[in-house]
Amino acid sequence: MKFLRHTYPKVRPSLPLRAVVIVPFVLQILTAVSLVGYFSFRNGQRAVNDLSTQLRREVSDRIHLYITNFVALPPRINQTSEEVIRQKFFTLNSLDQIEQYIALQMRLHPTVSYIAYGNNQGKLRGGERKADGTLTLDHSDQVTKADYRTYQTNSEGDRTQLLETLPEKYDARKRPWYKAAAAAGKPIWGNTYLWVNTQELSIPAVHPIYSSDGTLQGVFSTEFLLSNVSQFLRKLKIAKTGKTLVIERSGLLIASSLDEKPFRLGFNGKTQERLNIYDSKDALTHAIAEFLLNKFGNYRNIRERQQLEFDFNGSRQLMQIQPFSDGKGLDWLIMVVIPEADFMEQIYENTRSTFWLCLAAASIATVLGIYTSRWITQPILQLSQASQAIAEGDLEQNVVMTRTDELGVLAQSFNQMAVQLKISFEVLEYRVAERTAELNEQRQETERLLLRLLPASVADRLKRSTEIIADDFAEVTVLFADLVDFTAYAHQASANDTVGLLNQIFSEFDQLAEDYQLEKIKTIGDGYMIAGGLPTPKADHAEAVAEMAIAMQQAVNRFCHPSGKPFQLRVGIHTGAVIAGVIGKQKFTYDLWGDTVNLASRMESRGLPGKIQVSPATYQRLQFQYSLEERGMIEVKGFGQMQTYWLNGKLTSRDLSDKII
Repeated sequence: MKFLRHTYPKVRPSLPLRAVVIVPFVLQILTAVSLVGYFSFRNGQRAVNDLSTQLRREVSDRIHLYITNFVALPPRINQTSEEVIRQKFFTLNSLDQIEQYIALQMRLHPTVSYIAYGNNQGKLRGGERKADGTLTLDHSDQVTKADYRTYQTNSEGDRTQLLETLPEKYDARKRPWYKAAAAAGKPIWGNTYLWVNTQELSIPAVHPIYSSDGTLQGVFSTEFLLSNVSQFLRKLKIAKTGKTLVIERSGLLIASSLDEKPFRLGFNGKTQERLNIYDSKDALTHAIAEFLLNKFGNYRNIRERQQLEFDFNGSRQLMQIQPFSDGKGLDWLIMVVIPEADFMEQIYENTRSTFWLCLAAASIATVLGIYTSRWITQPILQLSQASQAIAEGDLEQNVVMTRTDELGVLAQSFNQMAVQLKISFEVLEYRVAERTAELNEQRQETERLLLRLLPASVADRLKRSTEIIADDFAEVTVLFADLVDFTAYAHQASANDTVGLLNQIFSEFDQLAEDYQLEKIKTIGDGYMIAGGLPTPKADHAEAVAEMAIAMQQAVNRFCHPSGKPFQLRVGIHTGAVIAGVIGKQKFTYDLWGDTVNLASRMESRGLPGKIQVSPATYQRLQFQYSLEERGMIEVKGFGQMQTYWLNGKLTSRDLSDKII
């Protein structure tokens, strides 16, 4: 105060009184509005950062899920091929039958680009999907004198016209995909390579086939074009200018949302080489590579999903990187990059509007202050208080002023500015809430999907922990059931009728399992497997399984062959210890292991149609409640001679009394 008393007399002669009143007033208005604009900008920026984080995570998860489903098909086709051979639908010596089988698989799976089989003599049978969607068959053996021949096919997949003959001698054993499978000795992914004729990247899933004595008989190879992944990435809508990349750990490009090819010409002008993203002509892609190498030193050091930020040409780039691995050799990185400017455009616009409003308010305040210096104290106080409240986050402000002069106009302008700020905040909050609701809905859908695949308690553990889920159960009861002669029916009926009938039967079984509080483990063809006493222990698991077995026999009698004869069910039951757990990282399966499972399966396979065969262990649990008939000693593979029993039904009260006496 003493400073003001000494200073004021000095400035009074040279500074008009109206200026003394106007300048603090204008400064106060500018300060208040600037603070409001600053906090508005900062809050908007935080909301945008949260939204961009959720968007990057969602897009990354969608890409991860798509690639997971996409790369699962070739190994599954190879596994099916091995199963077909093991079931002896044809032999490896029947190359013409293998060719027909390959043509069928190519027609069934339109995303597969090439399927081949090479045997240990160097012979080849293959099917290729051309760019126009037509299928050709490749052929090399003693008939072609080891020449590589390509044939056109008809709609049934049979060879028609010879299209091309390559004169060089072809030996499948010398091909990289064959060598990779032979060296690994197990199903793996081969190296990514370039199709020279189509200029497309392809990656083969290879699967060696061994005889019973361990001799390599041949290799199945199933490929798909990585351009399919690029097409999916280009279809994703990521903000305004967001980009996505999928690379190998070496930095070589697998797929991207850009139009840039994943290969380039070599120094000789002819040889085509895979493109490393560090050498990309796209400036942002090169900047991504440079940033990651500077931060991690090597792409292999990126082991978990991360949210990152870096500057590019003066613009902040928001990035998410997520590893992808399928356990069979694929080890990729998924990258999602979104410029912050894609989200901040509206925030910048609001900031500019606030700036011009500040200038307008200052101008109006200056003009009004010249003529209304006597009335200015109270309006300034009101505006100051309202501005401070807005700066603290309370947007419910309205300056009430009955005056119709310039100060009234200023108050009205201030109120309009407050409304605009409030609307801006509400719009941002609404968008964040809307996106949060969408993410919650997607998460709930994911949880519902998980509950369809796994028991509820196991699914809950899987969500809470990434550790391996494996449990020992000292005593459970396992049931295997098989529809007798259903394979013969399937050969006669159409695919729709076969699957429809099997769905009706197994749906009734599923309902029975739910009624008796049993856990369905899986179906294998026309076989059905359940277990009682897990994952939640159940004291009467053997009795519940017995009740379901009886109910299953009654249920299956309601379904008949076209001849009118009812279907029959062969059922086997055993009680004992098992190991239960979840297998898989992307596609989960809850399964059981142990001698109990094997013996229950033997009880079914060594049973009779329409009968329920139980082991001695199960007999001990059921003998006082159910009618059990000795079958006699039978040979059980892996277990030797064993006394087994037929389960005929539940004992009545009178039967139970007689048995106790």
